[in-house]
Amino acid sequence: MMLSRAVCSMSNRRLPYFAERYALRGDDAVHCAAAAQLEDFDLFAASGDRKLLTAWKDLGIAAFDSNAPGLRQAGTGQSAGAKSRIGAVLRLLCMTVHFIGAGPGAADLLTVRAVNLLRDSPVCLYAGTYLDPGVLAHCAPGTELIDTQHLNLDQIIDHLVRATEAGFDVARLCSGDPSLYSALTEQTRRLDAHHVAWDITPGVPAYAAAAAALGTELTVPEVVQSVVLTRTQARSTAMPPGEALANFAATGATLVLHLAITRIGVLAQELVAEYGADCPVAVVYRASQPEQLVLRGTLSDIADKVAVAGLRQAAVILVGRALATAIDCAQSHLYDPARAR
Repeated sequence: MMLSRAVCSMSNRRLPYFAERYALRGDDAVHCAAAAQLEDFDLFAASGDRKLLTAWKDLGIAAFDSNAPGLRQAGTGQSAGAKSRIGAVLRLLCMTVHFIGAGPGAADLLTVRAVNLLRDSPVCLYAGTYLDPGVLAHCAPGTELIDTQHLNLDQIIDHLVRATEAGFDVARLCSGDPSLYSALTEQTRRLDAHHVAWDITPGVPAYAAAAAALGTELTVPEVVQSVVLTRTQARSTAMPPGEALANFAATGATLVLHLAITRIGVLAQELVAEYGADCPVAVVYRASQPEQLVLRGTLSDIADKVAVAGLRQAAVILVGRALATAIDCAQSHLYDPARAR
């Protein structure tokens, strides 16, 4: 039976599993009735995914409430047991793990969507190492809070799967933005294997908060127009061939180094060849949070300043000529009065 385009576009990871599971069981009454019921959700599509999801949950939990015309039609001729099973399936079908960008850590630097998801999710997994406690204040009272800083990936996935199977949406907070160093690919691949639906809400990346703390634009006309976001390898996953720091440094781009603060001495020495010993460097610890600390220096002295401050984690390193406190730059062509408009 054809499922609605709106539903398939929103939860395409869950529906094929649902259809296959019930078709193989030969439970045609449940399979066909639920499929017919899902057709009603087209009328919610124009309102966006969140309203569609809410409507889906309301209708599923209603389990063929007499006020829902589509459910009445789908439930015609079905036994009470079949109707109950359909309601349970729909509740399970629409449980979602929300990967949410927690931003740099400040409680007021989350998106409106992130705040709404935190409020509405009964379970929240977060990395306590990088998060200001105020972020968790957006969660509703009674939310199950799980700190993942001491959990391995298998344990994290177990929490996510168990919560969705229990009928709960999950907020999975990722420091900064989920697109950077969040293990998103590893987690979503495993959730797909468990047929758990998931989505992504972007967040303010740590490097952007660091640049704001410095009062610095990372791309200055005719000085630098590229930004490289990277990390280095120490006790961590190997870097791919070709992504040596020296290769990026050769471009002269503004470098943003994540997860590298413990190796800043070695890195500074490596970068001198391309940037020069006098190249400006900044280190921002816990950008945007109450404990924020900003260190400025050059490639020749920044390692000593970091050692004195005792920084070992939660810091972003920025390197490049755009970080100079006084800098002459050309006027952007976009805003040039002489440009034809």
